[in-house]
Amino acid sequence: MNKMKAAQVSKAGGGWELVERSIPEPGAGQVLIKVEACGICHSDMLVKEGHVPGIQYPRVPGHEVAGSVDAVGRQKSSSKQSFEPFHERHSAFSLNHFGGESIL
Repeated sequence: MNKMKAAQVSKAGGGWELVERSIPEPGAGQVLIKVEACGICHSDMLVKEGHVPGIQYPRVPGHEVAGSVDAVGRQKSSSKQSFEPFHERHSAFSLNHFGGESIL
């Protein structure tokens, strides 16, 4: 499986660590974005410092990204519309930030 680099926090209040992780496959209704830039906002810092109850670590903060769509998961419906990966730059914002990995 292909690998990617990510900045992660291993424990509440821990420091930033540059790690290598497997690149996930997008599930139904999801896209995989090859991230070129990522913003860290106040909510990411709350997670890093351990101020959000129930968060599991290690954690890769960052849910405001810019990049290109690298892969597209299966469609949820039986629509005949097809989607292909495209490599123009886009920005994305994940609302699933506190629930797990950012799913876009």
